[in-house]
Amino acid sequence: MSFKTRCLKSFIIISFCSAISFSSVADSLPQFDIYTEDWHPYQFEQSGQLKGISVDLLELLLSDVGSTQTSKSFQLLPWARGLKYLINNDRSVLFLMTRTPERDAQFKWVGPLFNNTTALFAKKKRNVRINSKQDLANYTIGVVIEDVGISYLDELNIEGLKTSLN
Repeated sequence: MSFKTRCLKSFIIISFCSAISFSSVADSLPQFDIYTEDWHPYQFEQSGQLKGISVDLLELLLSDVGSTQTSKSFQLLPWARGLKYLINNDRSVLFLMTRTPERDAQFKWVGPLFNNTTALFAKKKRNVRINSKQDLANYTIGVVIEDVGISYLDELNIEGLKTSLN
């Protein structure tokens, strides 16, 4: 099965739930494998519990459609692993994810929750100055595996760009 086919088979819970009747369906709702990454303040672990703005919103949505699932069933994973599980499991949900043109047709989307900005950061004392995209080749840039940020860097087509995967 191709990567694209596996991605198309994956879906987000909200699109599934919006397609069903909300009257007395709690018993017929499937249980989902729900994944997310540690990303303050949206989702993070605190004292052994998953907390955050997006966790609260997803719990409310699940409750509104009659699901018995709560944040106790959500799994906090590294980003790349959560994405892999989403692609390979038809009954999976991954939240939050940046929507890009490349990802658009791969998944069913709900949102946006907010507009995301991807940026590069450096310690102030390093006095980093970037005047052109080619200046980025003078630095090693840390990126999250499978994150949208590395896609943006790839699109810049910078000769000699060095990245370090986290």
